[in-house]
Amino acid sequence: MHRVTFYALLFLAVSVPAGVLAAVLIETDEDQIEGLIASVEDERMDALLEAATFDDGGLEISAGSDHRRFDLTQREEAARLLDETTGITSAQRVRLCQRQVTVRDDDATAVLNIEVDEGHYVALRLNLTLQQGQWRLERIRVMG
Repeated sequence: MHRVTFYALLFLAVSVPAGVLAAVLIETDEDQIEGLIASVEDERMDALLEAATFDDGGLEISAGSDHRRFDLTQREEAARLLDETTGITSAQRVRLCQRQVTVRDDDATAVLNIEVDEGHYVALRLNLTLQQGQWRLERIRVMG
């Protein structure tokens, strides 16, 4: 009986730290998406655009009734449109008030409610797809 208990405890001592170490070393889908969300809060729209997929029809940005697609050569134009419609990069202060992330297989949606300066709110909906182990931004919808 003591021998079985010893081996069970030895197994737990070896396997639990390995599981904890694996959990720390493996970047989850949520971790990658949270990194993109952090780039918005840090006013780094360029970092958000780094995750954009400009192939397969390009990045779509929608603001109100304006829907545009951008390819890789139009990246600066995409950044300007985001700044004009959100004010994030030119704001004195950006605060992420709410976030909701939904992951379904190879697709994810992040809805962000952001306070840009005092009392001005912007909502963003980010549509992402998993490509070769990385979450890529396909569409940005600016809502208000």
